Amino acid sequence: MGYQKPGYQEHRRETMMRVGMVVPSLGKRCGISEYSRALAGELENLGGYVRLIPSCGVEAATRIIEQELTLAHFQFEYVLYDIGLLAKTVERLAQAGVSAVATMHDFTPGLVNYNRFIIQGFPDIIVHSQQLARELLMRLTSRDGERVHVIPMGCPSYKLKDEQDVRAALGLGPGPAIGFFGFMLPQKGIIELAMAFKELRRDFPEMQCFIFSSLAPYTSSKRYLAEVESEFTRLGLWEGVILRKEYLPEEEVVQLLHAMDINILPYYDRGFIGTSAAVRTLMAARKPVIATDVPFFSDLDGEIYKIRDPDPGNIVRAVKLLLGDRTLRDRLVSQAGEYVERNSWPNIARRHLKLYDSILQKRKVTAGRVMSSNEQ
Repeated sequence: MGYQKPGYQEHRRETMMRVGMVVPSLGKRCGISEYSRALAGELENLGGYVRLIPSCGVEAATRIIEQELTLAHFQFEYVLYDIGLLAKTVERLAQAGVSAVATMHDFTPGLVNYNRFIIQGFPDIIVHSQQLARELLMRLTSRDGERVHVIPMGCPSYKLKDEQDVRAALGLGPGPAIGFFGFMLPQKGIIELAMAFKELRRDFPEMQCFIFSSLAPYTSSKRYLAEVESEFTRLGLWEGVILRKEYLPEEEVVQLLHAMDINILPYYDRGFIGTSAAVRTLMAARKPVIATDVPFFSDLDGEIYKIRDPDPGNIVRAVKLLLGDRTLRDRLVSQAGEYVERNSWPNIARRHLKLYDSILQKRKVTAGRVMSSNEQ
């Protein structure tokens, strides 16, 4: 199970902390799956006992109960769960005396039934940003506010290779380079980035643009790839652009992004609140990041340079500003580095362990009160 934090095994035995992490998309090319694996790995490194459960129905409850796990942690994203099956699963766990907590990875106000169930069905809810917490608190009574826990998404950290070596391997010359990383999805603004890049090439003829974007497991991803390739051809956007569509391990992506001068995430606001894992990968590359001012990046402030929207003109102006201001670039990298260190996966795992312990202790106190009342 890896490194055991001194003294933690005794603490774990005392609280009987055995966690079943429910991840319906486990093993797929999905951000929730990758997040859950990273969190579970760090929890085990700290001495936690975690079992990943790759299902979402009553069979998940059965596995948790059979393995005598004491806490079920649901990694929640709307498309991964059927609300009816989820309700039955949570009810089955409650009957067996298993505590439950849910992490809401995003929030869509219009999905009222899902939101109502999460709020009513889980005594404790984890979110990654203050903005998402505010959305939930608006729907809770004032005395229920302590049920919402803000724990940021963990940040990866890697030892970076020599930048010039990576640039040479990519065939980069002396000109600047800009990069993008993330699944191929319509809200990512890839076409707008390429349009901005074409404009930038007028002032920086040797500039190159690397787009590291594999397909997501949604039909919309395939449709958007077809649109991207069609528009690139129609608008003459291919010159100087390298589109890499293969899935790459995170560590390799970080090294490639480290070879860029600036990395950019020109997302659109699609009306739902979430948190970006991609921007954490960019920050791990220790290069300045430009991103749009949308809810996906509401948890970041001075760590990235924000533009109003993905209009190509906004991207062009931001890139020119950063390329011409070394002090600003250095400040962004420094503040991003501090954020990454503060919210490293080990630190985030510790916060989860502390919350798990609090939930189980609360459950123990409640059970004691019920037993005392029954005896009377």
